Amino acid sequence: MVKALIIGQRKSGTTWLYENFKKEHLINVSEKVKESNFFSSEKLSIKEYHQLFSKKMGVSIEVDTSIISYPNAINRIKEYNPEMRIIIILREPVDYLFSRINHSYRKNELKYNSNMEIQEFFKENNWLLNEIELSHVERFKENFETLLIPYNDLKTDAGKVYNTIINFILSPKKVNAKPTIIEPINKGRQSRLPIITRFYTDFAKHLRQKGYHSIVNIFKESPIRKLIESRNPVELFSKNEINSYLKLYKK
Repeated sequence: MVKALIIGQRKSGTTWLYENFKKEHLINVSEKVKESNFFSSEKLSIKEYHQLFSKKMGVSIEVDTSIISYPNAINRIKEYNPEMRIIIILREPVDYLFSRINHSYRKNELKYNSNMEIQEFFKENNWLLNEIELSHVERFKENFETLLIPYNDLKTDAGKVYNTIINFILSPKKVNAKPTIIEPINKGRQSRLPIITRFYTDFAKHLRQKGYHSIVNIFKESPIRKLIESRNPVELFSKNEINSYLKLYKK
């Protein structure tokens, strides 16, 4: 049974944690796929879900950022394990949206054209504003034992945060855990060939839905992908523009 979930936010170091957990003997994560969507969809049975966790040792946990804003996630988690422990890493809203927008643009997940003003952009992509709602966090805090971590703490002292998360998962057991990977993973990028990147993204989603995780993972680690996606990320809107919009939005 899975005992803990790291549910977000997106673009908050969760891939870095996942890659370290794969090397951590105290923790058992799926090496086939980072995010199974088991708690945010109904595509996997419990048996299929458990088959993703191949290691026999360590506490089973999952890193899945699709969970935090999924409306029925809490009920699904309670049905599976009412004692689930929840870890949430929170970014400042402006920094989160800046990173999330650029990442989603690369993956062709946004409604956008170059003539859009920021007000129209957020109207067409209002799911972005939903993702920064703190009400999601409060719901989890009310229902589960929850650890909240500011993203800046992870940036400042990743080793300390890593050890804090491990001890929260293993509590009451106490350990001194250290990450194997130090450098950030999955940093923002821009594709040299956007059409190919977007085709790959859509095709990868299709393969994962069919359970062909190993094929997707092979391409993720290939030199071809690094060659295609190696530039600095495009900026659709500056942090100042996003900040100004949020101030108006909150009024």
